[in-house]
Amino acid sequence: MKLNEAEMRMAYQIESTSQNAALNEIYMTWRYAPSQATKDTAESFLKKLRPLSDRECMDLIRDVQKNYRLPDKPHTIGELLAQARQKSGAQKLSGHDIMALERFDPDTRHMIVFDVLSHESSMGWEIPCFPFCERLFQSRPYLFP
Repeated sequence: MKLNEAEMRMAYQIESTSQNAALNEIYMTWRYAPSQATKDTAESFLKKLRPLSDRECMDLIRDVQKNYRLPDKPHTIGELLAQARQKSGAQKLSGHDIMALERFDPDTRHMIVFDVLSHESSMGWEIPCFPFCERLFQSRPYLFP
């Protein structure tokens, strides 16, 4: 499959590890892109990737990420991260996204949200924890394995 320069630049930044996630990532780029050129690139790239199987799609994206070189300096955080990953040879992390909603049972009725207190917190107040925590670690080491 022949990709133009803008599509290769977009594929180079993809973080997803499956076709559905990659298509969703490109769709979100299309939806929220400020420039019409980026929207057009995302739309044409989506049209090319949709007919492919999961394996073909991810092989194409991995090939671009492995062999593509940016023609100039990276312009976005995605390009900087992709360039660093390419240089180091590190593999992408696969699994849950930052929200990790897959881990919750659909029947879950209650959830505890852990809020690290700060000055902007709606409840409580921020306290300097270090001296307190140090004494706690020393006096009760069995609490912190």
